[in-house]
Amino acid sequence: MSPRAKTFWKWVLIVAQAFFVAHQLALLLIPRARAFDGLPALVSMFGLATWAFLLFGSPFFWRSHRWLAYSGSCMAVGLLCFTLLGPW
Repeated sequence: MSPRAKTFWKWVLIVAQAFFVAHQLALLLIPRARAFDGLPALVSMFGLATWAFLLFGSPFFWRSHRWLAYSGSCMAVGLLCFTLLGPW
């Protein structure tokens, strides 16, 4: 991978992780009754897209972007486990 491509994908991972964390915090801070009205559908679609990218795309970057890719994968798998095994 060229240095320019490596830098590009590094920033894609950073932005995806930052948006993912911001989206999850927004969902936690908005009351449950307003959760579906509080966030626009486009923001939720981007949240789903970043989760899918972190879940399926991060493993391809494990060799070139070690800890950044590992943390993205852990965040996505953690949300999946929390959602599937949660009390609801």
